Amino acid sequence: MNIDDTFILLGVIYAAHGVRGCVKIKTFTHDPSDIAAYGPLTDGSESLKVSVMSVIKNGCVIAKISGIDDRCSAEELKNKKLYVSSSCLPKLKNDEFYKDELIGLSVKLPDDTIFGIVTEVFNFGSGDIVEISTPQGKKEMFSFTSNIFPSIDMKTREMTIVPPEIVGVYK
Repeated sequence: MNIDDTFILLGVIYAAHGVRGCVKIKTFTHDPSDIAAYGPLTDGSESLKVSVMSVIKNGCVIAKISGIDDRCSAEELKNKKLYVSSSCLPKLKNDEFYKDELIGLSVKLPDDTIFGIVTEVFNFGSGDIVEISTPQGKKEMFSFTSNIFPSIDMKTREMTIVPPEIVGVYK
């Protein structure tokens, strides 16, 4: 199975937990326990049945993966990305997007000047941050708000940015 743009990244296994095959997963779902709510996940090569054991801090869970029964097997899963088919997810409202859908969008200024391409979307706890690679090779980060990004067109894969003005300059 190939991972293409019909799949959405729901989490990444980042560590083994304990001796019975549990893993720690950084989730990208609104509620971390929802990572197991959409059926089996995939890494692109196999189907993985995930059961959440407990929710821990910062959007992470301790989970059991069917067939993984010891720490060594769990450690082999480190850095494995967990995807689900977008058809298994709830329909979004018009102003909602999955993180993976934004990556790769062309970003333009209101006068249609190309500003760059979305390379990543982060959330450090206080809201989503969009990282944009500019044609000059710089990476710029902006809060993902409707004031800064007033228009997003998924059909044309373009979004408009109105960058905030710099109020002060450090000396």
